[in-house]
Amino acid sequence: MSPTLLALLFVVGSLAAAAPMAAERLHAHLKKADPGVNDTVPVAPKAIRLWFSEPVEVALTGVQVTGPSGPAAVGDPTQASAEDAPVVFPTSGALPAGVYTVNWHTVARDGHPSKGSYKFVVGPK
Repeated sequence: MSPTLLALLFVVGSLAAAAPMAAERLHAHLKKADPGVNDTVPVAPKAIRLWFSEPVEVALTGVQVTGPSGPAAVGDPTQASAEDAPVVFPTSGALPAGVYTVNWHTVARDGHPSKGSYKFVVGPK
């Protein structure tokens, strides 16, 4: 095999390997949550707080929280002015003991959408 062909194969292979990593960086990912992923909390949270890997459009960010009694009431999102501040969704009404799923979606300020989900438990450990 010629050195030119080997060099070309190396470049193509490197680009193919880097493409998924570059695409991964284009989307906001959930860095942290409160209640946290797979956490057990003794009492129902007053809010769901989500921290993302990059700035997001708060107006285009939402959650659906579902528990043992069905969907939970969640208020409109807010975020303090600090870049690393969480997006906060107040909860209203009772959240009885049980397993909850948080389905979230957002749009990064660069326009790329992302979504995900996680679970937490309300009740004794």
